[in-house]
Amino acid sequence: MTKPLSIKLRVRVKNERDNLFVRLGERTVKDLLGDDRGNSFLPLSIACGDDTTVYASWNGGISEHDDDDTIEIPSALLSGLSPLPTMVEVKALTSIVPCAKVHVEPISPKDWELLQCDSEVLQKGGFLQQVSLVYAKQKLCLKLENDWAELLVNRIESSSHDDDEDDKIVICGLLRQDTEVIIAPRSRETKDIVDWSLPLSLIPSQDDWDDAMLQLHKTMKLEPLPLAPGCVLVNEKIWNPNYSWALLEPCEAQEEEDQKRLLVRVICNKSIPEGNAGMEPCHCANSLQLAPAVSVKNQFFHANSEIM
Repeated sequence: MTKPLSIKLRVRVKNERDNLFVRLGERTVKDLLGDDRGNSFLPLSIACGDDTTVYASWNGGISEHDDDDTIEIPSALLSGLSPLPTMVEVKALTSIVPCAKVHVEPISPKDWELLQCDSEVLQKGGFLQQVSLVYAKQKLCLKLENDWAELLVNRIESSSHDDDEDDKIVICGLLRQDTEVIIAPRSRETKDIVDWSLPLSLIPSQDDWDDAMLQLHKTMKLEPLPLAPGCVLVNEKIWNPNYSWALLEPCEAQEEEDQKRLLVRVICNKSIPEGNAGMEPCHCANSLQLAPAVSVKNQFFHANSEIM
């Protein structure tokens, strides 16, 4: 059986942001795969009308209700489309060019800062675990350890051996283990970059207190400050509210491994005295410094995980 040119399907938008893979009904998958039914990966072009086409892959996921006339599409894949399509034409791509290089840029300085701080997540395969096909002008929403970062795909280069660089540029390409993802930096203006804070003394948090201390504050009708892991509380007068993430560095680390900088979410609280900070138990120091997450050295990285 030859693969059909296209299949019209109803759209069900997924609000999940874990990946950019579509889901299909089992019968639809068989029709699109044709004679290649043992395959669990299928590159697709999805025509959304008004000359708008997006590219995505089916990586084995079956739609929630196994509807043969429905395709489940991540909302991030349809960002920028208004109104959202209700019907699309789906076509199986018989061939797809492997990407040698993908040039992307962060949507905002905040996205760049998050990528720098969490680049290890992508280096360990986080990129390929979330997206298989990329195309020019695509907006990517990638899940990091603590947040999501948005990227714009500027250019894709194939592994063509042709000397003409223009011939290497393709519209859509397949990410592989050896694909090089090159991120253009997008830094804040110099005037917006804030240096490290003065040392902040740590206030014991709820997890630091013993039963007697908790009972004392209960008697005094004072509640300890609850604090989620990965967050730090500071007084609003010492922190620029434009920065929701910061690098944390202990001032008095006892061991060399304790001197590693941590990425934390900053929450302003009037109850924290100026010159102090509240966070979950920190055994490496009595004081710390904070800086907006803008000063990490720029890094490029390679994707290094096989497509599932």
